[in-house]
Amino acid sequence: MRVVVFAFLAMIFVSPTIVWTAEINPVLNYQGYLSDSTGVPLPDSVLEITFGIYQDSLGGIPLWCETQSLEVKRGILHAYLGSVQSFPAGLFETYPLYLGIKSGNEPEFTPRHLLSSSVYAFLAANSKKLEGYPASHFVDSFGLQNAIGIHTADESAHHTKTTDASELTSGTLHSDRLPQNGIDSLNVRDGGIATVDLADSAVTSAKIASGAITSEHLSVSAFTGDNITDGSLTAVDLADSTITGNKIAPATISSVHLSASSLTGDNIQDGSLTGADIADGSIGSVDITGNGITSFNIADGTITGDDIATATISGIKIIDGSIGSADLGYSIVGTAQIVDNAVRSIDVKDNSLTSADMLNEPGLDYVSSGWMVNVDTTVTNWMTLTIAAPSVGYVIAYLNCVAQISSGETAQAGISNSATILGSYGAAMIFSTALGTGANMTISVSEVFPVAAAGPVTIYANVRAAAISSGNVDFSQGRLQAIFIPTAY
Repeated sequence: MRVVVFAFLAMIFVSPTIVWTAEINPVLNYQGYLSDSTGVPLPDSVLEITFGIYQDSLGGIPLWCETQSLEVKRGILHAYLGSVQSFPAGLFETYPLYLGIKSGNEPEFTPRHLLSSSVYAFLAANSKKLEGYPASHFVDSFGLQNAIGIHTADESAHHTKTTDASELTSGTLHSDRLPQNGIDSLNVRDGGIATVDLADSAVTSAKIASGAITSEHLSVSAFTGDNITDGSLTAVDLADSTITGNKIAPATISSVHLSASSLTGDNIQDGSLTGADIADGSIGSVDITGNGITSFNIADGTITGDDIATATISGIKIIDGSIGSADLGYSIVGTAQIVDNAVRSIDVKDNSLTSADMLNEPGLDYVSSGWMVNVDTTVTNWMTLTIAAPSVGYVIAYLNCVAQISSGETAQAGISNSATILGSYGAAMIFSTALGTGANMTISVSEVFPVAAAGPVTIYANVRAAAISSGNVDFSQGRLQAIFIPTAY
């Protein structure tokens, strides 16, 4: 957008009826033309136009500014400057002055306009005065003679004539020429001190009344972080939704900056929380809504046994089929983390358990011996088998073997929990002399052993020739089996 000024500043009267008075009209007439970059006038509309008068052609702080809502027709706008914000006294006694114009939030139009000399008709106010001084500044001849007489009679007397501030152009006043109590705020006309009367850096924070500076006194971008005392901003100083994520430096917000319950699930980006952000055991079952956590919210392998309090997660907190083998690290979940009877068949995804996921049954094993062993009447340990009982229950043992005997020989094979005791046994013998060449006979025996506590259970297969046997006997093709049976399922 560009501005072409075809009617510039001129003095006008606000009243439609012309009234001649001794005062200068307080507003200025301004007309302008708005067009686009090709010279086509802007469509009819109402725009917020800001005017400012500066001492500089670029930058600086305006000596005066105001914003008006102006109707634009066929690109032409018209404004009365000073109708919203009055011009400061003595404004147009400064040269040079520049008029700056901007529309809405757009940058100021360039260049600024140098105010023409016709504006300085404000100085015509001096026509009411003598060399700029009012008539009261002077005395008549009678007053002058009277003052001379008083001064002659009393040399300490002062002249009745007063000195206007505009007469003081340089130097300083002696203390005798000042009021007894000096110059205080009562001696200074409100608004009489302008920017040009103050030396640079003359005004400090101690000179500014609390609450005297508002947003309208500050130029855009005048306030930076360097001007704000650390910790001085509170929530009431910030408009709702003014601070977004890109305004916050990384790692600058800690728990001390957050009020209780200020952080909810809506403030946490999906996938941004990891195990390192959550204290061990800090999340209990009461903190998790039913079906609130699914496998999509948990990074694979990020939850270990240390992150889960004992008995915290039960079956009702887990969506059926939401946890797969990829979500669990190896050996992460043990029996201490699973509430008794909390895992049911509906909690296990179909076909999700394979043989690699299950341990072999600890209470089932066997041992065999195909070698022949020749024994006499002494109890001899032939085979030994040890199985792990996971709990209280029973171990059932089975022994099968073949005894090679002749007439008059008796073989015994037994199961025991001792290597020196025959235990429960079976026997084979030949009473007929017709089988003098001998025979192979099968012996089968079983036994039940109570288990009082979880742990290893050792079973012994022992053999011997009976005391009535006429000689040694041979055993072969032996097989010892054992299985653990719990007391309850």
